[in-house]
Amino acid sequence: MRNDLVFKRAIHAGLAIAVSVASLLSSSRGDAAEPADTIQIAQLKVHPPVFTITGAREQLQVVVTGILSDQSLVDLTRKATYEVEPADLASVNDQGLLKPMRDGEGSVRVTHGDVSTIIAIEAENILQPQCVSFDYHTLPVLAQTGCSGGSCHGAPHGKAGFRLSLFGSDRELDRVSLTHQMAGRRINPIEPTKSLLLMKPTGEVAHQGGQRFERDDLQYELLRDWIAEGAITDSGGPLCVGIKVYPEAGRLLKFPNHIQQLSVIASFDDGSRHDVTHLTKYEVS
Repeated sequence: MRNDLVFKRAIHAGLAIAVSVASLLSSSRGDAAEPADTIQIAQLKVHPPVFTITGAREQLQVVVTGILSDQSLVDLTRKATYEVEPADLASVNDQGLLKPMRDGEGSVRVTHGDVSTIIAIEAENILQPQCVSFDYHTLPVLAQTGCSGGSCHGAPHGKAGFRLSLFGSDRELDRVSLTHQMAGRRINPIEPTKSLLLMKPTGEVAHQGGQRFERDDLQYELLRDWIAEGAITDSGGPLCVGIKVYPEAGRLLKFPNHIQQLSVIASFDDGSRHDVTHLTKYEVS
């Protein structure tokens, strides 16, 4: 319980920052700005400048900021190009999401127009088996996809006989609901892909909540692997003690360059840091 409550408080703190950033962005549409494709960038800033990725399930969301001559800012994460050195160390897609492929140290050159900068990366334990964490993978996925939301199974009485705690706030309730009810149907370790937990959100079985993810999505992969590994719910391991959202509150971007990529880094009590951008649920007020 302590594990989940700490994580939940950290998420709420981070979301407060994310919401304030989003509010600023949405309020800036009235002012015209030059499209990012044509503006002249004086300098690039990449976040994080140095990062260690631990484990094959880890990912890193790179955030690229262009600094103009007048010191105004524009997000270039989806407009920059990425070059990993050595090339077989990791891959980076056009959204700035980096995935490690082997252990080692290297760098990523980030370029926009004639301006470029380099960030250092290190990948370790990539080939070692890494079990899906109930607390930091399964519950966040169910929250992110809306399954444990207030309008779905996170409602006070659940939906269609299946109840989850609101956004994973009560791990013990979720543990029982997921692993002890409707044994062999809701989760099926023998045939994981036949689990209702997967078949309903993908639309393979009629689902009042509609389709939530595809079979090739990360959310599906994590839930499938968690079931295949025996649906382990032990809460061992380091505790999440907080998260930081980048950029922090106060950034103001102007239309049409008003889109901002966020990065969420979680800190744990063993001193480690992990990128949880791809597992974070965002709510904008």
